[in-house]
Amino acid sequence: MDDRNKENPIFLAATKVGIGLSIDQWKQLNSSLRPHWQDVTARKQGRTTVTEEPPELRWGQTPPDVWVHPKNSIVLQLKGSELVQSTSFATAYTIRFPRITAIRSDKGFCDVTSKDEYDQLCSANTKVAKLAKRHVTVDDLTPGNVDSSNGRKRKKSSPLQRNRSTRLNLNLNHVEETAEDLIDNVCSGLDFCVLSTSRGQPPIAELEKMIRRHGGRVVKNPGPKTYLTIAGDRTFLVDRIIDSQVYNMATVDWLLRAVGGSEKKDQLLPLRPNDMLAATESLREEMSDHFDRFGDSLTAKISNAEEMRALLKQVTLDDGPLSTQELQEGRREILGKRSGFRIFQGLVGQLYRENLKTDIDLYRAKFRMLKFIREGGQWLAESGSKGTTHVFVTKNESLDEEHLQRWVDGFAKQNRKVDVLNIDWIDCSLREKRTCDEQLYRVL
Repeated sequence: MDDRNKENPIFLAATKVGIGLSIDQWKQLNSSLRPHWQDVTARKQGRTTVTEEPPELRWGQTPPDVWVHPKNSIVLQLKGSELVQSTSFATAYTIRFPRITAIRSDKGFCDVTSKDEYDQLCSANTKVAKLAKRHVTVDDLTPGNVDSSNGRKRKKSSPLQRNRSTRLNLNLNHVEETAEDLIDNVCSGLDFCVLSTSRGQPPIAELEKMIRRHGGRVVKNPGPKTYLTIAGDRTFLVDRIIDSQVYNMATVDWLLRAVGGSEKKDQLLPLRPNDMLAATESLREEMSDHFDRFGDSLTAKISNAEEMRALLKQVTLDDGPLSTQELQEGRREILGKRSGFRIFQGLVGQLYRENLKTDIDLYRAKFRMLKFIREGGQWLAESGSKGTTHVFVTKNESLDEEHLQRWVDGFAKQNRKVDVLNIDWIDCSLREKRTCDEQLYRVL
């Protein structure tokens, strides 16, 4: 990376590499980068074909088949035999016999070797800079009497003995990795990849040990056969996997609940939406059949207070307030039919009196308001009182809608919205034993 321009660094191609990874790792690498591949633009210039380099990249005389923007790239760790001068790439020296030794998922694209660091490696010699400690000698390839590095005699061994020793070492390593204190097989046949952990939680090695104790297999990099990835802190690779939605990713908390402790498990703890950091499309569809949008099970009851608190953290209020009917239905569902629920409970009303010219009109309106109170409503006598949700109006010939509108505008000055309804809405609701549709009784 040429970072002399800190805001817009340029990335230089130094070599091309094609060995060092397993087939599954190559598949995973290609599936991660494929959405970001961009074709190389080429044009004819005389008898030659010239490729156009993007502003962020320089590849010299060896154009790639496709290119990827640096911010979407993956950092690889390489090993080579030596640095040799070359005009094939964007750097003066290239790496001879390069090989991938690791996928550095813990590094961001700006953490690669800088041009200054690369130039320092190349400055050891004007023609070649050896990266290997020493060349292979004949003594390294044939068994001899003396070790050339320290002068000690080496014990001769036949090929059969060496094969037996190798098999023994491999078997011992296998036992240490997979057969340690096997508790059960709830994870049998499943591949897990632990990407990161968090402060206050067990280290990655301990989490991997928990998985193996329950019959699971641990892989260093996720692939097509990976059942689940586990993550705590958000690293560069974790963010990439979450964005791609290619693999299912669960939290460290889920893993601790699923395989933590020394007790035997009957089955693996099921995955819930609140346990997931990322999910494939198939898993999201499966979960949508069993959980609501907040992660609450449609069939299983909440088992403890901690589960309830986790669910409440997922609940967000909608921008608009609930309608009267939604409030009534919610209260009825929570309290039940035999709980003494009243249909106007929670509503606060005022009576518009300006058009009630006779005593009989006023008496009838007040009588309806008393019914409103009897079924749980509140009646505020003072005009413009705070807390009002509804204004009830008797529709007759004396009603002046312009005056009513000015009267209602007083609530708007208090940043409050009220529903102005025909007082017949009260009688309708009492007959239906539920709040009727307010749209049918609106006056304004």
